[in-house]
Amino acid sequence: MTLPDFDWEALRMLVGQFDQLIGRPAVDEEVEARLAMNLRRVLTLLYATGVTMPTADAIYDAAGGDGSLLADIEPTIPDAVTDPSASEVRDVELALRVAASAEALQSLAEDLDREELAGQAARDARAVAASLAEGTRLWDAGRREAGAWEWAFQFDEWGANALEALTSLHGLLWGAGE
Repeated sequence: MTLPDFDWEALRMLVGQFDQLIGRPAVDEEVEARLAMNLRRVLTLLYATGVTMPTADAIYDAAGGDGSLLADIEPTIPDAVTDPSASEVRDVELALRVAASAEALQSLAEDLDREELAGQAARDARAVAASLAEGTRLWDAGRREAGAWEWAFQFDEWGANALEALTSLHGLLWGAGE
């Protein structure tokens, strides 16, 4: 099987960068001050890459279109389903980090708006990560075609969440929440 022509390794690298940004604990003030800007940059690149990647149908057809590509995929259950409280804690932690980062860069928005925007950005960023996780798991397990298909198939969901997170980050960084 061969994948349609596309830089799949670049997509995998972006997914890894994104996971590192939202998954790492707070490090120091200098790194945290750049979190919102870096998150916006990586989400923008992820979305732009998603828009240009081949469709799930094209990947399925390139794999022979006989169902073997998806036959033995065992979907993982996201943490948010098995332990909603753990997901909520991670969302709150990320929201606080994003808000602090934006505060260091821009202080025009009112506190309530800033908190709402940071919370929305964190929830949407986590949703992007959850939507990309299955494709990443398959890709890293050597099932490149299945992983690529999963990323493309889920783009409708993770692309929309990426745009929502970008909108919230834009409001945080440039005062749209005033």
